[in-house]
Amino acid sequence: MSKFNQASEAQVGEFFSLRFVLESFRSREALRAQIEKDTISMSNSDRVTTPKEMAPHLNTVAEPDAVASTGEQRYSFLRLSSAASAHALSIDTIQKSMADLGLWLDSACLSTGEEGCCHRTALFHQDGRITWLYPHSNCSELIRAWLDLGASLQDRRYRNIALSYANRLIDDPLRGLYNGPVREAGGMMWYWRDDGTYTGGYSMRIPGVFLRLQEELNEKRFAEASIAIGETFLRRQLSSGAVNMVAWSPDRGWFAEDTMGSRYAYCVATFASLYSLTQDRRYKVAYELAVQALLKMQQPDGSFFQFYDPVSLEPQDQSIKIHFFAYLFNALEEAYAVFPDERLLACGMAMKEYLAGLYYYRRQLPYCYNAEHPSDLVEADSAVYDSASGLLWLYQVTGDPTALDLGIRLWNDARGCQLDCPEYPGFHGALIRGQNPLRKSTETAAIPVAHLQFDPTRVASCEVWFATNYIFSCKKLLHIAQPPLGKSVL
Repeated sequence: MSKFNQASEAQVGEFFSLRFVLESFRSREALRAQIEKDTISMSNSDRVTTPKEMAPHLNTVAEPDAVASTGEQRYSFLRLSSAASAHALSIDTIQKSMADLGLWLDSACLSTGEEGCCHRTALFHQDGRITWLYPHSNCSELIRAWLDLGASLQDRRYRNIALSYANRLIDDPLRGLYNGPVREAGGMMWYWRDDGTYTGGYSMRIPGVFLRLQEELNEKRFAEASIAIGETFLRRQLSSGAVNMVAWSPDRGWFAEDTMGSRYAYCVATFASLYSLTQDRRYKVAYELAVQALLKMQQPDGSFFQFYDPVSLEPQDQSIKIHFFAYLFNALEEAYAVFPDERLLACGMAMKEYLAGLYYYRRQLPYCYNAEHPSDLVEADSAVYDSASGLLWLYQVTGDPTALDLGIRLWNDARGCQLDCPEYPGFHGALIRGQNPLRKSTETAAIPVAHLQFDPTRVASCEVWFATNYIFSCKKLLHIAQPPLGKSVL
């Protein structure tokens, strides 16, 4: 059996024993001590707000809208508990964590046995097995992550992996970007569940990374593939600004047209990148409509419900999928690079406010709040950290200290769950999400996806989405720690 698929039961038992949790996952106290030890020389006390400096904020009565617009007054006192050293991270620590996760992605690719493929999910079992799932992950974030790894670690190999993966998306006639006889579905992405359907939810994130490849490699094929996506998106955009293209298959045509997830607001970035690529004014008009839809969907407290009616943009349930906030932050970052639109920053700042309230209360961000759907209930309370990258981006463009505080805290939370066992490929570098010990076998009857099925032997998992967004946050931390000019704020 491949070395990427099995370790001995005794070895895995040690991995997930209390000893391993203490030594490799690190306790919060040990992690804090490690950070302090690593980075005394990097701390920049000039950039840390002191209690005296914060006092005016604490003694000022501000209008609610003013507080929500910056977040500085509302949460400044909570940041007092974070000493300068807690925000100091060494370059070496960030780079090692990033490189280790890159090695896990290597295992996720090699385990497919195919060029240009990468498994989406790894399930770790108590008996030493790794169950690799969904080789056609079709995740554009992987391309961006490999490019970031190559740039940050000066390793050209990752650029070649990114190119191989992108070429596979274009060249695979079935399990990539649709390029068949049905013109109206051009550029739709094969869904990773391998159930015969295509989805706009994955193709909408392609133009941004293809634009990056186009700029770096000057290859026309990336522009051509993006334009095919863009034409479909233009045809499917409603007067509400929403893009109604959740699902399509050759047998059924378009379906699931009466609902859409909040992450479909990502199309603000899709249209912005397509405009940057083509200078076609139609995409600028579509971007404006998409921004209006985004802002209408956002609630007064900064949150987004999970499901919306694509025509009216009214919420269809009360669940708030915090996991989707990472998609939206990525969209804001991508769109803002093309259109430095203050409305995008206002949206991000409001999202930050909502997340700050949740995090400072719960000390974690839950996967889904007020969950109703069976697949959400399975992991609703599990912690997610994928918004760290978006929060760090928000800090980079606004200087907001709460965004920096939350971004670093979430990054630290993720790093504290990274496996450090280089002798075991497939495990090493993985960012672990544990198995809910309270689950019962009867809970999975209505859940068709394999990675959510009940399995008493499963102890943890690692997923490409969380891995890639962690790499994005690593890159931002390196930039914050090593700005081209001036001192680090870490």
